[in-house]
Amino acid sequence: MNAPVSFTSVNTVHRDERQIGDLDMIKCVRDILIRHGLKHKVEQLFDTDVNIIYATNLGPKAQRDVLIAFWNLQFMGVEVGGYEERAVLGLPFSDSDWIRVFVEKLVPFIVDNDLPKGLYGWKPQGR
Repeated sequence: MNAPVSFTSVNTVHRDERQIGDLDMIKCVRDILIRHGLKHKVEQLFDTDVNIIYATNLGPKAQRDVLIAFWNLQFMGVEVGGYEERAVLGLPFSDSDWIRVFVEKLVPFIVDNDLPKGLYGWKPQGR
């Protein structure tokens, strides 16, 4: 007789809180963007995104999924390009390699295209 199979809900996995020693991917991305001169955009558009806020205390898997969704939307809004960058987002890197590739491959595209931008015509106050 076969042993019973147990399944873990994807939603349960994505709600796991970050543990001591886990990489805080949202903080890493935030810090990288600020170092590249995007502090105002980070404060207005990244820090206020409901999904980013929700994932702040979650584990790296959930944070990466939220970051992928956030940047996919941003890259889809760019008039030219973005396809290669969107493909890179989902590649199966370790968390630290994903951050490295984010810096090497995606940050230049983000800076060159003045991202992040408000979606659906939303613009931050003072702009």
